[in-house]
Amino acid sequence: MSPTYRAFLSVLAVSALLPHAQTATISSTPAQTFLGIGGSGAWWPNDLFQFPDSVRQNLSSLLFSQSGLGLSSYRYNVGSGGVGVSNPTRAPQTFYVSPGQYDFTKDAAGVYFLTQASKFGVHDLTMFANSAPAPLTSAGTSCGSQFKNGTGSAYGTFLAEVTQHFRSQGILINLISPMNEPDSSFGPTPCGQEGMLVQPNQRAEVVNGLWNALNALGLASAVGILADESSQLAFATSEYSSWLPQVVDKVAALVHHTYDFPSDSSYSSFISNEICCTLGQADGTGKGYSQGYDPTITNALLFSGLVFQSLVVAGEPHYDFWTLVSNGIGCDPSTDPSCATRTNGNGWNDGVIYYDPNFARNGNHGLYIKKQFWTYKHFGNFVKPGTQRLPITGSDSTTNSMLAISNSTTIVIIAMNTRTSDSTLSLTFPANVCARGGFRTSATEDFASIASATGSGSSWSLRLASLSLKYSLFPLLSIPMSEIHLREVDSFHCSPKVKTPPKTSEIPTPFSYIPSDDGTDENLLILLHGLGVYVLRANYVLNQLPVNLGDTHIPFSKLGRQFKLPQTAVIAIRAPEQVPFLYEEAYQWYTSFDPLGELISRPNPTPALEFLSKVFDHLTDPTQCAWPPNKIHLFGFAQGGSVALEFGITYWRKQLEQHRKAITAATTTPDEEDKGFTSANNANNTTSTKPIASLGSIVTITGPLLSYPTLSSPSPTPILAVYRPPPAEPSLSSGDLTAIKKAYSAVKEVKLGPRGPGMPSSQEEWEGIMRFWSERLSRRPGDGLYEVMSGMNA
Repeated sequence: MSPTYRAFLSVLAVSALLPHAQTATISSTPAQTFLGIGGSGAWWPNDLFQFPDSVRQNLSSLLFSQSGLGLSSYRYNVGSGGVGVSNPTRAPQTFYVSPGQYDFTKDAAGVYFLTQASKFGVHDLTMFANSAPAPLTSAGTSCGSQFKNGTGSAYGTFLAEVTQHFRSQGILINLISPMNEPDSSFGPTPCGQEGMLVQPNQRAEVVNGLWNALNALGLASAVGILADESSQLAFATSEYSSWLPQVVDKVAALVHHTYDFPSDSSYSSFISNEICCTLGQADGTGKGYSQGYDPTITNALLFSGLVFQSLVVAGEPHYDFWTLVSNGIGCDPSTDPSCATRTNGNGWNDGVIYYDPNFARNGNHGLYIKKQFWTYKHFGNFVKPGTQRLPITGSDSTTNSMLAISNSTTIVIIAMNTRTSDSTLSLTFPANVCARGGFRTSATEDFASIASATGSGSSWSLRLASLSLKYSLFPLLSIPMSEIHLREVDSFHCSPKVKTPPKTSEIPTPFSYIPSDDGTDENLLILLHGLGVYVLRANYVLNQLPVNLGDTHIPFSKLGRQFKLPQTAVIAIRAPEQVPFLYEEAYQWYTSFDPLGELISRPNPTPALEFLSKVFDHLTDPTQCAWPPNKIHLFGFAQGGSVALEFGITYWRKQLEQHRKAITAATTTPDEEDKGFTSANNANNTTSTKPIASLGSIVTITGPLLSYPTLSSPSPTPILAVYRPPPAEPSLSSGDLTAIKKAYSAVKEVKLGPRGPGMPSSQEEWEGIMRFWSERLSRRPGDGLYEVMSGMNA
């Protein structure tokens, strides 16, 4: 069985590891299709689950959102029960009670982050095991033991039925690895972690047992089996003959780890790679399994070189890092926070994000991000499922110095310079391109914006700063006519069109940011979720997929991703206030119920407006995201709609106040002052007579104003009020609509059908909203020229 992967990112990426090559020519013929970039959820969830929810949410965003690493793969560690394991962090609970009997209340920590990965839309979810449940092993322990002959069927049934349970919950695990590093039991007991020795001649039974169980449940075509995850490449290649021929038709992909740090010449082709824990130089010299913590750019570039080696030399379609999050920081950040930025010999290079191992005692819930997080983000953000590697020719091009990934519409150059002096990379593309800027990580920069490359046509030159990893954007000016999706293009220039993504450090709650689907960030759509659970079945934009649109930003981010509005980036933001006393996580923009559960008649949105104002300042700051306010559009449901309308008034009042301060009393009349115009007949007037800039637009779905507007001059921001007529709940009354029209001068209404959920539930009901946006969203002029886009749905 081969897993099905869909291509959804229109990107071509090229990577160069210097000084091995100064020039490169990119082929137009693909070599391999990528499955993505990921990492492991082993061990750390047991600790991080004890952190405040705000930290857990922030961590989830850092790992799974495109504004963070943007991982497309996540490995969930299904526990054996930790019998015989001395380290509680490395002893995950097991669901296994007895054959066919499971307790799915166990391992709440691991399930929490698996659920987060699913909610963020991570493409591939792998369930891997370090050991079978302790009762099924030879010694009845979770480590220091061995797979017991004859238990393949029971073990396979356990894994298959756990997978079936998660899939029934909407968590679509699509890969299972039944034996992680089977060459060691990690004994004797007491052990430092779970582990089960599986001799080479036993591994076929493990695979057969799992495949038969999946097949019995009808999952064999939906869930693939990974094997055998040997800890070293040398072990893998020498042991395949003992088991692989017996089950070759039942294994979806071969997986290995590289803790032997193999040379290029010994590397062959596999699906995946797991590695950690080495010191050495930026160019890879001195690497080898060892203790030590190095948070600097040197170690970050070393590990980037290992990613290149996996994807280029081995031709692997997928790469995983172990373990993403670690407590092996090797110092005490509670007393010296800066120690997280310095090397030490006590820690381990086994994570990209770190936390204090003594958090339970000292209350330190901080997260510490290494440089490796930012370099790994370059891969996570752009090596997406469905993109393809293109071979590169040039000096020394057969080594792991270069990488190319293609999806035919945009080119991203990722270039690494491991020298201590600046360098230049000359590139020849397979088609004419233009330059748009990009991002760089160095000793002093974390995914910082950079200027465009220089050149023209198919020949371009990149300046590579010393000890840095960068990528630059190059849209193709001509595209093969393989599909019929059209995009309007600029015909005479290639000015930067991609905005800097919002920073998690500037927005205090989790969010999901999705750049424009067509590569031009001309508009920004801010999505504000509601309070309450409503089910949306929007055939027009969601391909008939039911989506829960209540209480968090994550379902809204999925909605925004599928809008595919032209030249429009999307950000879905989670509300700051958690709803108390609910079993499921839910968040609200303002408090709606008193402690007795009674509805508050006059809720106070002020904290939400202050929060949104800070977010807006970050988004519009010319030195940060640089969005013009009139290119920002808000879309809110229920509470989110109310907050959007109230923010529109707050923003308008602020603009009026700033305008008043800029105009003297002699040049304005009171009426003109409120309207935002200066006196046109004053000979000494030097202030612009244009109206003050408004927001792009606001769409509120069943969300009324919470205050009664007192403006003498309404805001010009265009409004679309969408609702089902009473007695539908929620709805907008005639009084609600009157208040909105008093606050805003350009208000349109869309009435939905009398029955159904609060959100639009059909193509016809979405049509009015789409028409409104088509009249309000800005478009860069294309002078009547269009380009054909491939790899996308029109």
